Amino acid sequence: MVCQETSFERAQCRIDIDRDPGAIDDRFVATMSVIDRDSGTVHPLVFSDGSRVVIPGQTEALALSSALTYLESQFGGYSETTFSCVEPTLRASVGIAVVVER
Repeated sequence: MVCQETSFERAQCRIDIDRDPGAIDDRFVATMSVIDRDSGTVHPLVFSDGSRVVIPGQTEALALSSALTYLESQFGGYSETTFSCVEPTLRASVGIAVVVER
């Protein structure tokens, strides 16, 4: 698993990239969460039907790039370099989901 953090105009986000367990070949999926540093929680991104937002990619790099583009459409301009998740984010508890548009 790869864990990356980045900031946008209206949110700090965490992107987790894993191998797609349902794929026959080596494909990847990115799942995303909003980081709340004050409460030490991450809030998974879901659609209005409750399903988790999942971004597929043929490679880890493509899954990350596609996730960044999607997050920018939801939370405004990209405002910080992407970096590996820091320890508090890796230990963060999971909070209430954030509903986003498809």
